[in-house]
Amino acid sequence: MKKKNFFSKENIDEVLTFFDTLINDDLVLAYSQKISLNKNILDYFMLRKPQEQISKDQDFFFDHLCENPEHEMFLFNVLLCRQEMSMLFLTRGTNSIGHSLIATKIFKFYANEFDDDLNICEEMAKYFESLACDILKLFNENDELYSQLTLIRKLKEFENVTCMRIATSSRDLNFISMQSFQNVLDRIWYHRMLPDTNKAKLLICLVFPFLAPAIIKYRQKIDHNKEKSEGLIKSQKKDETKETEVLEPTDEENPGKTLNDEELIKKIDAEFSNDFFDLGNHGNYNYFQFLYHFLNTPFVKFIYHQIWYLLFLLLFSYVVLCDFSKFETPKYPTTSFELAISIPEIVLMIWIFAFVTEEIRKFLKEEMKKYYIINTLIGDFWENINIGAILLYLVAFILRFIKDDQCFKAARIIMAVDIILWFFKSLKAYTFLRQLGPKLYMIREMLVQLAYFFLIVLLFMFAFGVSTTALMFQNQALDKHLLKNVFLPAYFMIGGEYYTRTVIMDASSGQCSDSSPYSECPEETGSSVALALYVIYLIFLNILLVNLLIAIFNNTYDTIEQEANKIWNSQRYALVTEYYNKPLLPAPFVLLSYLFSVFKFILRKSSMIFEPKRGRFSKFLSRNQFFRYLTHKWNYIFVYILDEKEERKIIRIEESLTNELINLREKDKKDNFEVKVEQNYEKLDILSSRFEEFMEKGNFALNEKIQAIDTSLNNLLKSMK
Repeated sequence: MKKKNFFSKENIDEVLTFFDTLINDDLVLAYSQKISLNKNILDYFMLRKPQEQISKDQDFFFDHLCENPEHEMFLFNVLLCRQEMSMLFLTRGTNSIGHSLIATKIFKFYANEFDDDLNICEEMAKYFESLACDILKLFNENDELYSQLTLIRKLKEFENVTCMRIATSSRDLNFISMQSFQNVLDRIWYHRMLPDTNKAKLLICLVFPFLAPAIIKYRQKIDHNKEKSEGLIKSQKKDETKETEVLEPTDEENPGKTLNDEELIKKIDAEFSNDFFDLGNHGNYNYFQFLYHFLNTPFVKFIYHQIWYLLFLLLFSYVVLCDFSKFETPKYPTTSFELAISIPEIVLMIWIFAFVTEEIRKFLKEEMKKYYIINTLIGDFWENINIGAILLYLVAFILRFIKDDQCFKAARIIMAVDIILWFFKSLKAYTFLRQLGPKLYMIREMLVQLAYFFLIVLLFMFAFGVSTTALMFQNQALDKHLLKNVFLPAYFMIGGEYYTRTVIMDASSGQCSDSSPYSECPEETGSSVALALYVIYLIFLNILLVNLLIAIFNNTYDTIEQEANKIWNSQRYALVTEYYNKPLLPAPFVLLSYLFSVFKFILRKSSMIFEPKRGRFSKFLSRNQFFRYLTHKWNYIFVYILDEKEERKIIRIEESLTNELINLREKDKKDNFEVKVEQNYEKLDILSSRFEEFMEKGNFALNEKIQAIDTSLNNLLKSMK
């Protein structure tokens, strides 16, 4: 990482705003509005004189400087890559899973932006991600339901941002693949239906949806408090018999306590916001409620939307192939039904207009519209295809009504190309299948690799094409055919089309074939040299470059195949989110849903006049369940609103599990250190014993040699005498 002097007065403001700049997506809105990292804390730590000593315990507390000092100091130390200090403040604070995921996102950003310390940043990102995964795993073993709720509850330090949203924005595949995370997706995907519903029954209900209330079984709530559960069922039975009646202002947890109007309205709105995470059937639904819940299930919406999209492709294909004629031009054949524009084409226009309104809805629901546009244009492959298909059709639609032959031909060509993108868009539905979802991701990665590889091949093709064309022909005319003669022969050789080989072979032998694709005969001498270049080009192209491309694809396949299950889990989240937020009706009937949404928007904006204290009628409307349903805002981002009791319980469990995990890690680390020390002692004993043996053997051999020398000297003296 690039070294910066953070311990200077002029860089404090840079540290304060750095968190804003590095998280350039939906988390900016959540944190930039209340970036409470206080400048006084930085001044206290960064600008203290060395001789200043901390003498009082109160110097360690900064509650008077900011609301949550542990949170701020954790982020401060993460930004400065201080892992031990970050862990210290992580254990002292709350929401350890969310903070670990934030640290993971920061270090992944560092790894992408700074190459100097790439390995260090990647290791720290993996460390905090594994920490979040381990805590969530312990949470799931301790309490399965609350481990799911902790993923979708809002973090007070980051406004409405949840752990689920942080993990998906930073693409933490290990965390997304956790069992609790996938259980949340199951609850949202199947909503009130049981995930293990019989496939035959489900197929019957998809064909005949009006039979669903009698066939499909819904999830039942598990409540350990039987009396509370029975009382809750009785009260909801009473409420569901008359949906438009005024709710009784009683507290379920404290039956003797009455709720005022403001608390009751807040409670009703929370129930509607939490509807995406179904905890079970709380009462006996009537027939139409059963039918609505079945049709509004994301899984069922996915099936129906795909069926209608297939019909859309069939209609588009029919219009392009059989029913696309010039507008009010006598020399062109009239369209079907003897109309200026046929009915199928009018239906197609309405259908695509419904897709346009869908894109507008996606844009309007986003709080960070600027980052939505950036992420759509750069990062979202499927949205790029969708927007490109819509824009091409709009261009063809405009050219369609211009009374000019060339404009009509251009519109017909654009329509023919545009339908390719609409077919490609349907590939996104394959992410529903575990076997095909990772393959689509694999294709996208291979296309990126192919784009880089094609830059290399392009140089070889033009080098060969220009050289051989210059050798075979002199003074070519500068026209559109020149580029075709230079580029196409070299390009088609990649697929094994060697139609230039015959021309070169004949020309090198002094012959000129009548079937030659060129307008003139090539030169004999230049063709001989071109034949040699042809052989060299084929060696580089078919033997070297093509096999290199195959090796690159094999490496990409092996890499992605190892992470296939994790990639599919990430794709599944995107699919669940998309179809949960989609309207009940598919296109083109979705326009009716949008009209109803406009009505709800107007009603919600005008509901401010119905305050509880303005009269009996306004009280009735404010406390009425059906009216609150019409005026409540759709929960797009999966934020579950907990009461104070549930919030405290989750925080308490998370804190205890975090401390338990960190203590366990420290113990394992210490045990590993002791084991290593014992192993080193054993190795030292072995080495010392071997050294002693060596010394003993060495001394024995030395004594033998000395005795041999003495014997030889004595024998020499005796011989001399």
